[in-house]
Amino acid sequence: MQRGARDHRGRGGLLARLSLGIGIAGGAIGLFDCSLILDWRDYTPASNGTDWDGEASTGAGIDSSSASDAGVGSDTLPDGPRAARCVSSAPPGWSGPLALYLGDSGTPVPACGSDYATKVFDGFEGLNAPPASCSCAPCGTPQGSSCTPPNLIAYSDLGCGMPCADPVPLLVESCTASPQCTRSFKVSGATLDAGTCAPSTVSVTTQQLTWSRLARACAAAVSPTSGSCKTNEVLAPAPGPSFEPRLCIMSAGEVSCPTSSEYVRSYTVYADKGVQDSRGCSPCSCEPPTGGSCSFPRMSGAPLAAYSESMCTQPFIQGLPIFTIPTSPCVPPVGLQTPPYFKLIQSAGLDPGSCAPGGGQPTGTVTAAAGSSMTMCCTLL
Repeated sequence: MQRGARDHRGRGGLLARLSLGIGIAGGAIGLFDCSLILDWRDYTPASNGTDWDGEASTGAGIDSSSASDAGVGSDTLPDGPRAARCVSSAPPGWSGPLALYLGDSGTPVPACGSDYATKVFDGFEGLNAPPASCSCAPCGTPQGSSCTPPNLIAYSDLGCGMPCADPVPLLVESCTASPQCTRSFKVSGATLDAGTCAPSTVSVTTQQLTWSRLARACAAAVSPTSGSCKTNEVLAPAPGPSFEPRLCIMSAGEVSCPTSSEYVRSYTVYADKGVQDSRGCSPCSCEPPTGGSCSFPRMSGAPLAAYSESMCTQPFIQGLPIFTIPTSPCVPPVGLQTPPYFKLIQSAGLDPGSCAPGGGQPTGTVTAAAGSSMTMCCTLL
């Protein structure tokens, strides 16, 4: 009876030990399976760029990325585990998958990593080309301005209400007869015949071109294979920590991303800094003169005198004041008579006015050199 009890306890202890051993082994297998699902071996905190190698590029620009995506508005994604993953194979006309670096100008470009060791592209993104600044020199004095002579306007009534003849120009130092119908008269002022201003010169200033970011694309050292991925997929290694976490494909020119694939985020990059720069300014011009005038002095020695004979040597009435120009409002008969002759003693004073500059507007564009553009289409993550 005691032996049977010992045997029973012995078998129970053995079963307990076997259960414990199986549990420990199962836990180890579970941990191993978890490490297969979450492969942390390639995880490295993102670099801040201070240990990048390569040539440093000069010039600073405003980030004007042409990238677009479906709701993702930043090129910087949170750091996290990076592992090989299945992605679509590059369609015909495209190369990839590739690792892509995009960084601010003036920052050293990192070298291609061990998994993506072959550099396939170096270039630039985000062309910044402000329009030209244009300024026009002041316009010169108007040329060709003149004053048309004043006119004598005759009326057949005493109150300048009934014109009786065509206006008669009054020329300087010329004895001019008044129309026989004249009972009262007016003298108009001289009018300005405006000249023109020669076009002013334009001054053109263009700012230096800059690129917002530098780009580098690296291909895998060994062409990815499909592995355990689906048809038309390859198992691509994760890009290094200094590169974008997303994977990309590349094609020459500016083209749309292929449809029915995860490569939907588009960048246009350029292989060199060569550009076609047609920035400039339109020619300057000068607007028509403004502010000019023709005028006679209103003082003693005013310019119009009246005479009684055709040689204009005998004053019409001795001591009769000479007239200012223009007369205002109306000159009635003097002693029931109107002067038969007039002479303009001096010409009108000319103020040609001034011209405001016009034109001088920015023209032209800046485009990247023909044949240097490449399209990068990347996954969102």
